[in-house]
Amino acid sequence: MLFHNSNLVNHLNAGTQETGTNLGERIFRHICLHPGGVSMRDLEAEFEEPRMLLGYILNKLCEAGKIRKLTNHYYQQIIE
Repeated sequence: MLFHNSNLVNHLNAGTQETGTNLGERIFRHICLHPGGVSMRDLEAEFEEPRMLLGYILNKLCEAGKIRKLTNHYYQQIIE
């Protein structure tokens, strides 16, 4: 694991009271709702989270095959 910071892990695993979902799921849903792609700057503005945390989550979503990165934007992975 790249980061061993317990605060980061706790933040990733913490659910939100409004939706009952974690940050990774919320980011994935946001990307799915924007077929034109989402930039890191868009995600920073939407979620008001540090770039390092967002980058960590985005890398995990890419590794899981849920999203892909093209140039500077993230897109939902389309399986054909």
